[in-house]
Amino acid sequence: MNLNIFKRLEEKEMNRSKQYLARFLVIVFVIGLLAGYGGTSQAADQTISMKLATSASAMGISGRTFTFFAQALKEESQGTLLLEVFPASSLISDPDMLDALMRGNVDVGHLPIAHLSVVMNELIPLEVPGALPGGKFLEFADALRPNIDRVMNKYGIKYVGRIAADDMVFVGNIQVKTASDLAGAKVRTAGKWAGEAVVGWGGSAVAITISELSSALERKIVDLAHTNWVPVMSFSLYDVSKYVSVTNMAATFSCVVMSDITWQKLSPNQKEAFTRACKRLEKFNIENTEREYEVFIKTATENNCEVYVMTPEENETFMSEVDKLLEVIRPSVGSEGAELIELLKSMSE
Repeated sequence: MNLNIFKRLEEKEMNRSKQYLARFLVIVFVIGLLAGYGGTSQAADQTISMKLATSASAMGISGRTFTFFAQALKEESQGTLLLEVFPASSLISDPDMLDALMRGNVDVGHLPIAHLSVVMNELIPLEVPGALPGGKFLEFADALRPNIDRVMNKYGIKYVGRIAADDMVFVGNIQVKTASDLAGAKVRTAGKWAGEAVVGWGGSAVAITISELSSALERKIVDLAHTNWVPVMSFSLYDVSKYVSVTNMAATFSCVVMSDITWQKLSPNQKEAFTRACKRLEKFNIENTEREYEVFIKTATENNCEVYVMTPEENETFMSEVDKLLEVIRPSVGSEGAELIELLKSMSE
């Protein structure tokens, strides 16, 4: 009898031990899961410091846009994505930037299209002035993104977003209302295809750096400059010019790009945060530019420079040459470049 009681007590104790062991194993398993989850979270939330290179001045429209972008990135990523802006080519020059981005030596860069298309031939159509009409910045930014994404991804570059919503102008000592007004004029411009457009409009293309333009206009080395209105304000070109003629041609394509090597370091959450910040970047850029445009018109007028805004009919006199240049370019840009040309034409209709 006593033996049976002892045996039952022993079995009861063994069952209790098994229950304790099972509970212990469950606890260990849960702790392991939590530790694994915590490790993943920690990796996803690691702080990543990045550098943005630009030739723009810190106090200009683009410079202020990049300051906003750095803050937006920090907010959207809850402090895990930190962006330091290096203005005025203080980190690297524009001609050297694309190679540095492809190698991962620079994280984020702001480049005009001419410094991208030297490698990415598919994007050459974006160099043609007038290929994009003005006034629909966000609409066109969204429409172009899929095409540009596909092209840049092939070269190890991540497209961040387009910069500069400003329209092109003619500034100088000749009032321009139609293409015929450029006949015989010496016109400062930048880039191969912008120069080809000026020649097609009847002028002579002259290559002068933007920093030398004020002196060139004052000394009549050139009659006009074809640029966007931001440098006109930044370099006070209205002080040495009689006229500013505002076109409906969007400024030559300029954008922010990112090294794919840096992009791959970001966690899924950080990539989503980066994408949200990019949207905020483009929206802020156009709002900021629209505010500054009103200041530009007022300042130029106050400095005795006559500002003229072309009518749609006057703008149209420039477009036949734009269409010709796009067709000249077509054979050299491949199927993706040809697709981009068709998209640009459809958006201009």
